[in-house]
Order: sequence, then structure tokens, then C-alpha cells
Amino acid sequence: MSTHQSLEKPPITSPSLGGQLQLDPGAPERKPRSATKVCLWLTFTFLVIAGCSLVHFIAQRALYGIQHPHSNHYHPKPESEVTDWSPVVRPLITKKDSFDIIASVWAHDDRGEDGGLYIDGEERPERLIFSKPVFRNVNLKGKTQFTNVTLRVPVASLRGANISTHDLRASFVLVHSETPSWLTDPLKFTTWKPDSLHSPSVRLWKETPSVKDQIYDSFGVTIPLIQFHNAPYDITASLQPATANPAYPSDLEGEYFERTRQRASPNNHGLYFLGDQRPVGEHHPYIITRTDIGIMEETNLYDHRLYALTQQSLAMRLCVYPGIGMSIYRPLWYQCTRAYGQMGVFETKIQAKMAESESSRSRGQYMHYYAPHLTASFRSPGPKDLIPVPLGIKDTTMENDKEPTDEEFIEVGWRLSFSTHRPTNSLLLSALGRHRYNMTETGNDLEISQYLHETSLGIMGFRSSADHHPRLFAISSAILLVLGGAKWVWNIIYWYTRSSTVGISRFGNTLLATSLVLATTTDLIPLFFGYPDGSPLYDFRPPFQFIVPLLMLKAIFRLEFTKSWYPRWYFAQPTHLERASERIETRISKLTKLLVLSALFTVSYVITTQTDGWIFKPDIRLPMPTHPLYESTPLLFRALQIITRTLSHSGFVFQLIMNTQSKTYAGKYKINARANLIFQIFQPLLSSRRVFGSAASVMGYPCIEAVDLCLAVVDVVQSLRYKTARGLGVDESEQ
Repeated sequence: MSTHQSLEKPPITSPSLGGQLQLDPGAPERKPRSATKVCLWLTFTFLVIAGCSLVHFIAQRALYGIQHPHSNHYHPKPESEVTDWSPVVRPLITKKDSFDIIASVWAHDDRGEDGGLYIDGEERPERLIFSKPVFRNVNLKGKTQFTNVTLRVPVASLRGANISTHDLRASFVLVHSETPSWLTDPLKFTTWKPDSLHSPSVRLWKETPSVKDQIYDSFGVTIPLIQFHNAPYDITASLQPATANPAYPSDLEGEYFERTRQRASPNNHGLYFLGDQRPVGEHHPYIITRTDIGIMEETNLYDHRLYALTQQSLAMRLCVYPGIGMSIYRPLWYQCTRAYGQMGVFETKIQAKMAESESSRSRGQYMHYYAPHLTASFRSPGPKDLIPVPLGIKDTTMENDKEPTDEEFIEVGWRLSFSTHRPTNSLLLSALGRHRYNMTETGNDLEISQYLHETSLGIMGFRSSADHHPRLFAISSAILLVLGGAKWVWNIIYWYTRSSTVGISRFGNTLLATSLVLATTTDLIPLFFGYPDGSPLYDFRPPFQFIVPLLMLKAIFRLEFTKSWYPRWYFAQPTHLERASERIETRISKLTKLLVLSALFTVSYVITTQTDGWIFKPDIRLPMPTHPLYESTPLLFRALQIITRTLSHSGFVFQLIMNTQSKTYAGKYKINARANLIFQIFQPLLSSRRVFGSAASVMGYPCIEAVDLCLAVVDVVQSLRYKTARGLGVDESEQ
């Protein structure tokens, strides 16, 4: 006899039915759950939540530190709770205040009487050639403003033997609008600048300026309007008089350097001299025609004691020797940096009388204000924003004292923009660095460099024009990239999991897979040859591009592999449903297939060879891959391109015909068809100037893409109309 009884209950039978009916005893008893697993899952969940919270906290604090680099100087109380304003430094400009921006342009002139630029203890005389408000009634909440100014620049001083980047400079001053004035009754102000600094003049004063005007000038900014880049000897003659010689005299080149006076000029503020650069052909002076002006959006309250201490020590942190970090004793203006991360809004502190409206809320007698941080980027110009100075080397050391009778000028269009910035914009712009352009490139190459420059600046918040939308263009391009990647992944999953060819046009998808193989092979051909200098080419894309067509061919031909140590491959026999699907496909006659292939080949050939191939032509043509193989056999690659397009479109069409005849949808997931339609719609949108402005200047819409769009529309209609083909791989009669 068994020592234990089975826990399973015997089936219950019904005697009246002869024991044939068995009643369900119910579900079996559930197994007890392990407490160890529960503890492990709870521990794992706790660690995941704690880790995510820690990462979020660190990222949040880091982002706040970037957005508010001087938050440790903030006053602890908000403005609504402050009763004593004496220990508080308020913003001079709030988000509601309006102000104007005055621009002035100065040119080096040995006979100038409008001021001077102190360099190495010497004063270089200057002449004011432009001064007027360029932006009126702007505020911290407004959108980016744009304006154009015409400058008449004297070129005589720009042909000197040792000109500097600041021989033509611009200065910007922020002043209050006409009414109302938000700076009333100022008593005095303090700045971080030492007495030895000799800051460049930002406005011309014939008489002693008032305290208010001195305050405005104290946080003004100046930038150079000259850059040095390489240039061919035949500089563009359109800016020169008809009698000017557009070439450098070869016999003067040696004398040019002999008369050059060398100076030790730091690179701070972009100041250096042509005499410090060799050879002259690589450092030709160019006039900058684009400047981005900005004001930092900072309206928080500051603690007065911390603010004053920081302002007093600012010179020791801003004026240091490059590389060693040692502060400079009695620094000059070009030996000090002006980065917002270090300077912040500690440039100027104003002390003013208490307003009557504030007297009831304050026990102090004076109010303290901090001036805003005004910026003007010398990284604004791209290669197309630089105009070469007309040639004609002038020996400044052998000039006579006679004043020229006919002074030569050139008219320059100066593009200005004004916007509100945040510290992140300043940080990104400083990370961009300074770029030297190759001004000897062809026109289209310079256009590409200009486009890349404007796009990178625009993404950082410095747009080049009102219709320039690089961020929107970048987001749309990212969406397009994600859709393309999603389509690729869905195709891999679809064809990998496909175990039946029911509803599949085997002929059409074979053409489609062949076109993908041809396209990838066309890209691979140059990789086997490398460059003429022997350097190999590397491209990681082809191995991934082969995945989809190989999976398609495996599913179409029902290729299977045995599961063993030595796998063998074989072709599986078609099921009843697959044979029925193949009979449906044979309804398309060979003549019809030949006509479709011929028609699509003609369309591809005409678009590729007989027309310009564009519906919306791009303003800038991106460079095509350069390789000797393309140049030696252009007909081969063009023929491969035509054949690839023909096979791709034909395969798509045959699958659409198969869907129509079988009244089912196959060939891809339905979501993939809709993603493909969105992808095809985005293509012409990215080339729309109305939507993206000049950011879309490199995008065009070729005629061949219109064929893909039409096919994608039909594909989506079929995905909505027909049910998905349910090929199970077995006959329904066998189930």
C-alpha cells in the first residue's frame, strides 16, 4: 500500500450517462510564492528608482548651475518680501523696460581727432565714421530684431604696413528709450576696471558727459570689424577702382615685411596685427559685415556684500597671463577677457536715490542697481560675410604730411541683429571657437561653409535673418532620421519573422531586394580601391544595409537551415496557401511585367539624364563623394543608378498589384507604410523656403522623389483598405 496519497482529485463521472461525461474538478492549486524573489524584486526596484533619482538630481543641479552661474550671489528673499533695499542690488533693466542700442563705428586715422585706441601705451588716433541708434524700443521679452546699415569705410588706413583687427571697430551702448527713463537721479557708479585699462571709446563726446551717460558707456562693448584670412593675389576687383592693380607687386613684398613693425599683441578681444602674421598672402584684411548683438537675460536680485566683493576681485580673474593664470599688474583693455561665466553682471554697479514709491518699503536711503551684460559676437561672420579690403600696399612709415585730396571709400552693407540670450547660449558660442576660412575656395564651397556656419550659430540662438529657422529645420531633420531608422528596424523584424510568402509578390520583392543590393554595392565599389595615395576608405553602413535585402531573399525563396552542429540549407516546399498566392501572381503576364519595367526605366532615364532632375532646386549644392573611380567611369555609376531606381520602383509596383488582386496587404507592416508616407512628405517640406527660410537652402526636391511619394500614397490607401495577409505556413484544411 502506498505510504502517501496523490493530491490530485479523481475525475467525477456521471452514472446516468454511463460514465462518459467527466466533470471539471477546477483549476489545480497554485504554487506558493517565494519571499526571496519578492525581496530581490523590491531591492532591484528600489535601486533603480534611487539611481534614477540621483541622476535626475545631479543633472538638474548641473543644468541649473549652467543656466545660473552666479546663483550663489543671489539675495535669499524674493522682491515681494524685501523691506530693506540697502543690502540688495537690483537689475537696472527689468523685463518690462524698453531701451535703445546705439552703434558707433571707428576707423584708424593718423589725422583723426575723435579719440584714440591705447595699445602698448601708445594712442592710435581714430575717426568716427558712423554713430546712430540701430535698435529702438527693444526689451528682454521681444523677438530677435534685424536691421541693415550702410557704412562708408575709408580704405587708406587699412592698407598700412601693420594694421590691426581693431583699425576698424564697432562699439555698442545700451541707453534708455526717450520715455520713460528707468535711470533717474544716479549719484555714482563703480566698475571693475582698473585705471590703467584705457577702455576703447564707445561714444564720441565733445563735452564732458553726464553721470548717466558715463554709466551707459561703462558697460558698453566694442568688437573688431577686421579679420585676416588667406586670399589669392587676384582679390575681387569689384570693390576696387577701375584703375587699381588687383595684384600684389612681387618686388614690394620683401620691403613690405622689412617696414613692418612687430608688436607683442595678445589674442584677447581678437586683437593682433598684420605685422605679426606671415606670409601676407595668408593674412589679407577682410571687413566684417555681420554682427550679432545680445543682452543676457538676468533679472534676479543680488546680495550687495557678495556683489561688491566679487566686483573688487574681478580684475584679478579677468586679466591674467594666458597659460599660467597669473593676474596682470596694471593690465590694458586687450589683456582682459569678457566672458559671461566669469564677468556676469558685475561690470557696473549704480547707486541712485530712493524712488518715492519705494520709500515706504525701505529703511535704506539709496538703491543699488547692476548694469546688464551686453554682448557682441566677433564669431558672427561667415565666409560670405567678409569683404576683402581693396589691394594696394601702402607704406605708413614713409607717408608725407600732405592730406590726400581724393579719399577712397567703399560702401559696406552691415547686417545687425539683436536678441536676448541666456548663459547657455554664451557657453555654446564659446565652445564653438574661432574658425579660419579658406577664402580661396570656389563659390559653391564658400556657400556650403556659410550655410554650415549660419546653421550652427542659429541652433545656438544666433539667427542670420528673420526667415532663418535652423532649430525647426534641425528638429524636422531629426524626425526624418528617426523615421528612416524606424522603417529599417520594422523591415528587419517583418522579414525575419516572415514564415510564409502568402500575399507576397515574389517577383516584385526579388526586384526590390536586388535594387537594395545594387545600391549598397555601388557604395562599396570605391571602398575596394581606396584613394590614389593608398589610404583606405572606411564605411560602417554597408554591412547594415545588406541585412534587409538578405532577409527578404531568404523569406521569398523559403530558405531554411537545419539545427545542427553543421547547419545545412534547403528550400522549403510551398504550402497550399502559398501555391494559391503564387497562382494569383501569375495572372500578371510577362508582357505586362516587361511594359512596367520599360516604362519605369524610361522615367528614371529621362529624369537622370535628360532633365535637371529637380522640382525644387537647392540654392546650395552639397559636394558629392569625390573618388577617381567616379571621375574615370561616370557612365558606369549613372547606369547603376538608373537600374537601381528602375528595379526599386518596379518591385514596389508589382507588390501593389499583388495586393489589389489578392485583396490583402503584405510586403511590410501597415505602420511602416504610414511612416514611409510621412517620410516622403517631409522630403519636400524640408526644401520649403516658406517654412524654414534659408535653413533649407541646401535641400532640394528631385523629380524621382515625386515617384516615391505617389507610390507611398497608394501604399497607405491599400493598408487602410485591405486586411493583413495571414500566412500561417500550413494549409487551413490541415488545422
